[in-house]
Amino acid sequence: MILWSSISILPVTVAFIFLGKIPALAVFVGIGFVLVVDALSAERRIHKILRPNPLEILNAKVLAIEDPSSHSFITKSLFSSKPTIWITRGALSLLTPEEIMLLVRGMLQAGTEGGLRFETVLTSWLIRLISRVPSGFREVLFFREKRTKTILIRETARGVFWTSIILLLESFYFRARNRRLQIPEEVLRKLEAESRRCVPRLPVALSSQSAVAPWPDAFLTLGRPCLLPATAVNLRYE
Repeated sequence: MILWSSISILPVTVAFIFLGKIPALAVFVGIGFVLVVDALSAERRIHKILRPNPLEILNAKVLAIEDPSSHSFITKSLFSSKPTIWITRGALSLLTPEEIMLLVRGMLQAGTEGGLRFETVLTSWLIRLISRVPSGFREVLFFREKRTKTILIRETARGVFWTSIILLLESFYFRARNRRLQIPEEVLRKLEAESRRCVPRLPVALSSQSAVAPWPDAFLTLGRPCLLPATAVNLRYE
């Protein structure tokens, strides 16, 4: 409701001033309807971007992403009772079959966390918004390999505008975690150590649904740093 109200406040105010009370109410309801329809296709949009291959592990819905980095993400569609687990090919090749099962079991547990459906919708929005940020600006924010030599004034203005909207939307993520994932420490250490050597080509917004922090040194970290508690071993790399 807060997000709905925040998005609606400007168009509803304009409609109320120029058209009256009933049109303003219609605008408010219309925006809510558009948000619900958009939310229904959030996970599908992520699926379209990542183009994964389905796997069957522990009777869970697991999707393999063609990415050399070592990461596992989790999403949940609006009306689904079960989460979707995403595992990169890098993680599948790095871990043993037993470790993969332990990872999937822990990610299934993370799928029971409250707010995951809402955060999946936010993530799909952030993916689209980040794509509007000029490439040079993205390289600075997320510590990617710098390819852009100069950033024009016009690109800087666009970058500041879209980044401001991204930060505002990012503030709606739920950051509290009450439970520790049942993933062995050695599995997390493996994933985290490899993630520092191989930067993922995945959309940076997916960091909020990750078991480990994909961009641990980024200037801007979107959403929650990862699904693990703040005291997890992977956040204190040695």
